[in-house]
Amino acid sequence: MKVILVTLSAAVVAVLVFFVGVHVGGYQSTMLKSSAEAALSVQMLRDLRENRIEPLIATQEALLDGALYYHSYYLQYGLPALFVFLDPAEKHIDHQRILSDVVTYRREHPSVVSEKLIERSEHPEGLREMRQRIDSVLKAYADRDA
Repeated sequence: MKVILVTLSAAVVAVLVFFVGVHVGGYQSTMLKSSAEAALSVQMLRDLRENRIEPLIATQEALLDGALYYHSYYLQYGLPALFVFLDPAEKHIDHQRILSDVVTYRREHPSVVSEKLIERSEHPEGLREMRQRIDSVLKAYADRDA
C-alpha cells in the first residue's frame, strides 16, 4: 500500500511540475520576445509617422510569413488540449476562421519568400524549408474550407 501511495504521489508531482514548466516556459518565451517586438514597433511607428508605407508593408508581409512558419510547427507538434487547460482563452480562438482569411490574403498577395529570394540566398535550404512550411499551412486551411 505504501508503494502505491508513493508512486501515485510521485506521478501527481510529476504532472504538476510538467504543467508549471509549460506555463512558466510560455511566459519566459513571451518576455524574451518583448524587446524585439518593441524595437519592431518603434520602427513601424516611425514609418507610419513619416508616411513610408512600402517598408511597413514589407515588414508586415515578413511577419505574416514568420507567423505561418511557426504555425506549421503548431500543426505538426502542437498540443492544443494542453493550452486549453492552461489558458482558457485559447478555446475561444477560431484558428479556422482566422487562417481562412490569411489563405485568401496570400492568394492575392503571395509570400515574400519567393523562388527568386530563395535562389539569391546564401542559405537557400533554410528559406526553401520555410516556404514549404508556409505553403503547408496555407494548404491545410484551404483544404478545410473546401
